[in-house]
Amino acid sequence: MNKLWQTILVLALGLSLLALAQSAQRLILNGQVASTRVIVVQGVAYVPLADVAKALGQTVVKVQGGYEIRAAGGANQLMGQFQGKVGDQILTGLFRVQVQKVERMESYTTRFDGGNRAIQPNNAQEELVVVTGVLKNAKQSGTVAPSLGTNNPGNTALAGADGRSFPPIAYDSPAGVNVGGGFTLLPGAALNFAVIFSVPRGTEAKALVLRVGEYGEVGSKDVRVAF
Repeated sequence: MNKLWQTILVLALGLSLLALAQSAQRLILNGQVASTRVIVVQGVAYVPLADVAKALGQTVVKVQGGYEIRAAGGANQLMGQFQGKVGDQILTGLFRVQVQKVERMESYTTRFDGGNRAIQPNNAQEELVVVTGVLKNAKQSGTVAPSLGTNNPGNTALAGADGRSFPPIAYDSPAGVNVGGGFTLLPGAALNFAVIFSVPRGTEAKALVLRVGEYGEVGSKDVRVAF
C-alpha cells in the first residue's frame, strides 16, 4: 500500500510540474519580449523581478524588507521611457524607431536633408559620434509631422559609460526642423535620420536617449537605445 501511495504521489507531482511548465508564457514590454518565464498560478501571473528590471535597463537590489528596482548605473543615470538596443524597432505610439548604426567620424556631411552640410567636432580634442536610424509613422491612419532638431532637442543626449551625457550638435533628416509641421509622413511611411554628437576622443558611448515626437511636442516620448 505504501508503495502504491508513493507511486501516486510521484505521478501527481510529475503532472503538476508538467502543467506548471506548460503554463509558462511571455511578458511583452513596449513591443519587446521582456521575459519568457511568466508563470500563471490560480489565475495570477508571476514573472522574475530580474527579467523586468533587465527589460527596463535597470537592476534588482536586495534591501531591508524586500527588493528594489533601480537604475543599473546609479540614480542619476539618463533613462528613456521606451527602450531597446541597436536594430530593435521601438514603438512609441505615434512612431516606430530603429537605430541602425553608430559610427565615429572626424567629420560628417549630411545625407538626408538635401543640404550637404559639413559638420565638424567642437574642437580638435573631440570627435563625432553619428547615430543613424529610421523613423516610421506607426499610426493606422492619419499623417504625422516628425520633429527632429537642435532647436528643441528635449532630452536627446548621448550617454557615456563614465556617467557623462552629451547634447546633439546637429541633426540630419529630410524633415529638418519641420517649421510649422509642413513635413509629414503617411501611415507606414518612414524617413532616415542621423543625430550627431561631439565628444572627447576615446569616450565610450553607452546609449542614445532620443526625444521623438511631432511638431509642437505632440506625443513626445524619450526612447533609450543601448549600444
